[in-house]
Parts: sequence; C-alpha cells; structure tokens
Amino acid sequence: MSEKFSVIFFAGYFLPYRGGYANSIFQLARQLRQKGHVVSVLTNNTENSPEQETRDGILIYRLDCWHILGKTYPIPKPTFKNYRILRAALPSKPFIISTQTRFFVTSIIGLLVAWLKKQPLIHTERGSQHSEHRKKVIYFIGLLVDHIFGWLLVKRANLNIGVSTGACAFLRHLGASRVELIPNGVNEFFLQAGDSRPGVRASSDTISIIFFGRLIYAKGVQDLIKVFYRLSSKITKAKLYILGSGNYRSQLETLVNKNTPNREVVFTGELDSGGIIEIMKKSDIFVNPSYSEGLPTSVLEAGAAGLAVIATNVGGTADIVKSEETGFLYEPHHIDKLQGYLEVYATEPILRQKHGQALKAFIIKNFSWEKVALAYLEHFSKINS
Repeated sequence: MSEKFSVIFFAGYFLPYRGGYANSIFQLARQLRQKGHVVSVLTNNTENSPEQETRDGILIYRLDCWHILGKTYPIPKPTFKNYRILRAALPSKPFIISTQTRFFVTSIIGLLVAWLKKQPLIHTERGSQHSEHRKKVIYFIGLLVDHIFGWLLVKRANLNIGVSTGACAFLRHLGASRVELIPNGVNEFFLQAGDSRPGVRASSDTISIIFFGRLIYAKGVQDLIKVFYRLSSKITKAKLYILGSGNYRSQLETLVNKNTPNREVVFTGELDSGGIIEIMKKSDIFVNPSYSEGLPTSVLEAGAAGLAVIATNVGGTADIVKSEETGFLYEPHHIDKLQGYLEVYATEPILRQKHGQALKAFIIKNFSWEKVALAYLEHFSKINS
C-alpha cells in the first residue's frame, strides 16, 4: 500500500498514562508510523507531561485538563492555551480524524474538528455498554452523554469501528449504521513471557492468582478478594497479587484487612510491563472480574503469557476466551461461579496448562497489531477514494 496518510487520534488518555486504553492506541499509532504514515495524538495532560513531544515518531499534544471523579475522567480546560495547542496539533494538509471512545471530551472535539474542517472521521469504540458507576446520578449523566454526544459522533462518522462484537453491538445501540469489527492486538512482550514460564506445577505448591488493571469499582476486584478468602480449606497455600493503582485501592485494602490473615494478598501498585511480566512468570491463574469491558487488554496479555484465565463474560471477552475450552467465563457478580472455577484450576494443574496453552495459540493467531494496522489502512483508502 503506497498511499500515505496523515492521521490524528483524539484520545482521552495516552502515554505516559498506563492502561489498556492508552496502550492500545499507542500500539496502533506506532504500527501506522512504522509504515510511513504521519501520526499525531491530541490527548489530556493527566500526568503533568510536556505539552508537546515526539515518541516513536508519534507527535503528541497534551491539553491542560481537570481530572474528576476520582481521577477517572479528564476534561480539557476551556482556555486560550488549549485552543493554541489544538491549532498546533491539526495538520496543514488533508488528514483523517480517529476518535477513541464516545464519552471522552476529546472525541467531541474531534467531531467538531471533522465538521468544521470537513475531514473524514473514523470513530473507534472501546466500550461495550454504558459506563458502570456506584452513584446513580453519575450513571444517569453518562447515559445522557452516550445518547446525545455519542449518538452525534457515531452518526457523523464515516465509519465506526468496534474492538469486539460487544462494542459493535453497542455502536448500533447508539445509532451507528456503518460498523466494522477490528480487534486490538497483543504486545509481543507478553508472548515472550509465556515462553519462559515454568510447566505444570504440583497442586501442592502455592497457587498464585493475579489481577492487573485499574483499581476502580467497575473492575470488580472486590469480588475476587471476597472469593479468595472463601476458597476451600483444601487449598492451603494460595497467594493473590493485585497489580495497579486507582481510586478504589483504599477500599480494597480495607476489605483485605477485615478478613483473617490466613491467606496472603499483595498490592504492588502500578508496574511497567517488565514488572507485570516478572509476577506473571510465577503466577498460575489470571482473574478479570470486571463488570464492563470492550476488548479487555489484560485478558489478551494474560492469555498470551500462557496463564489460565477466568473472566467475566462482558464486552468482547468471549471473543478471546471460549469457556471450558480455553478458560472459564462467568456472569458479573456471580461470585459462587468464580469460586468454583478458581477451585477447579487450583486443584487441576494439568487443566490449567491445557487451557492456558490453547488460549495462547488462539491469541497468537488472531490478535496481531500488524493485522490491526493493515485493516485500518484498508478503510483509510476506501474513505479517501
């Protein structure tokens, strides 16, 4: 493909912020840049980073913002400085706008730029349902945002891309008519981690369980902690690693402290990929108890590393894991099911390895960032023709 494009991503979060959302956009942007395309990102400055920088050839522009709702939702400030940053970020020649997830204000800015500049817009949806929140007022506001601004966005877009079958269904729920499925890829670091993990371990060894992701209510880690302390007395040696940071960490630590200290729970805080991989190497089971997902990056990464995976059947998780063949899926909040699956894996090491290796093979075959970038470029060509 000889045609070269200029693409600007409008992203709620981007590096150095850590998380599946930011990393997925970075991996796609890097693939496009490596193929010779001009790539820039307009995002929120949630980490007190430079206003402008270049990373791996990607031009990054960061808007001053408020970070509200326990630092889970960034809102750009309406200032002249941000207007200047926006003007600097926009390419001088024709470009393609890629908005990333409907509820971020940056996506609304991308929509306005597409309308004012008359440039093509491709929207990528990384969620598969309305956002979960403990406070009903915030949940209701989220519904209004989705069905007003989200509706405008998906209707104006030349094309809507869902990262999972669940995300595609949600786009149609919001009113999108032009929808395509392009999943995320997986970072090769995690595939290499799986190659160095030990083989089958005896069921008498300490069973290590791992979760990594943002520590917010919607990730459901509280369910995992409750189940961990309810595991059968037959499982005498078990350890739970909780990797990540977020506004719900203190509540999770309180939950741990309320239980008897007969099982070990370790909060590591936020780790880079290398730190996550080191703990993966000594872990047996990954659990994602989330209440809402698009296509969960953590499930892809854990599966790529060869871990046995238990996850909630939300969003695009079933696009990755086939329950009882390459892992176990259960419905959110059904902690009895989670407990049962944990006890099966804890006592059946051969099944853990069988499922883990089958899932890894499926991910290698179907979730490549190279394939993802080529699929985007094919749609760029169609829109420009």
